[in-house]
Amino acid sequence: MESAPHRSSSIPRDYARRRYTYTISEHASARLLLTLEALDYILRFTPVMRRASLDFNLVIQTVNSIQNPIGAILPPDSTTNHEGKVVPGGPRHLVLRDYLIAQLIKRPDTFPQAFLRAYLAVLAGRVYINEALFTDFTKGPDCTCSEAIRVLPEIDEMLGTGLFTFFEDAYVKVRPFRFSDLPAELRLHVHSYMGPESIRSLNRVFRSRFLSRLEI
Repeated sequence: MESAPHRSSSIPRDYARRRYTYTISEHASARLLLTLEALDYILRFTPVMRRASLDFNLVIQTVNSIQNPIGAILPPDSTTNHEGKVVPGGPRHLVLRDYLIAQLIKRPDTFPQAFLRAYLAVLAGRVYINEALFTDFTKGPDCTCSEAIRVLPEIDEMLGTGLFTFFEDAYVKVRPFRFSDLPAELRLHVHSYMGPESIRSLNRVFRSRFLSRLEI
């Protein structure tokens, strides 16, 4: 009898019981800001039909290779976004960090990947799916697509980017029909056709129509 497979040494035995904090370092928040700006730049100047073939991993890797991400933010201590609007609270990467922590975003450093999973899904004509990913078990679960999309409009306003607009333009073509938004009377009417008895009734109607055509 074969023994049960061993747990991977990279997965802590108590990972399911751990309580993770929603935090991000200053350097990581600076890299996050630069990554979001880089994604905004490349999407802004790439035609829609070519965006799905872009190498977004290369963009993220390039930003991650920057030795001093805080110094790479231009201007270094600016309190205004790209549109010239004043951002309260100090440097933009710190404002971004505080906002993500306040919104309880899990693993803010994985925020760009969550956005890209959602965006690439809708570009391919699919509704995005939230996945429970753990790229680093010591840091907790990754940011989900829904978490990223939820706060993206505010982040765009904060940074002067347009990532949510890019997403929404593609998502409107695959947005699922919200049946629960219909009036209660209409929903009940639709449900009345979904039971077994109604299905049998419909079958009898179709059968009688089919037989009547044969008699003709």
